[in-house]
Amino acid sequence: MESSDEPYSVVSNRLFFRLFQSANLLHKKGTAALDDFGVTTQQWSVLGVFHRNQVIEEGGISVGELTEYLLVSRQSLTGTLDLMLRKKYIKKVANPKDKRSKLIQITPKGRTLWNNLQSPITDFYQGALEGVPLDDQTSFLHYLNKVIKNMEAM
Repeated sequence: MESSDEPYSVVSNRLFFRLFQSANLLHKKGTAALDDFGVTTQQWSVLGVFHRNQVIEEGGISVGELTEYLLVSRQSLTGTLDLMLRKKYIKKVANPKDKRSKLIQITPKGRTLWNNLQSPITDFYQGALEGVPLDDQTSFLHYLNKVIKNMEAM
């Protein structure tokens, strides 16, 4: 590597390490923020998916689509879904477009939980983004989307 690439490499390394730390801290602090509800960040993210218009219109989402949307492996999602099924936050139903497959739907109990989580989630977001102006948040989101697309293309 040429010496002119070194500052770029150092910044890139620090950036990706900070992303790694941020993801771990999001999981740790996000789960703690919802501790009173017994919900993890994985469950929080699954519940949040059911409020996307496409999922609502289609009457649910397949496990494959859910793994693609959340950018997780099927193996890492299985335990979360099994727990959410046992707690009756979600249910599996026949896919009307393909009787061999199942769709996951949110249950009334899951919807009530999601509604109850809104205040602590909002508080968490506000605390985590304190001092970060909306324009910076928007730029950050834009660049994170670019990084995600680049990594998906790799």
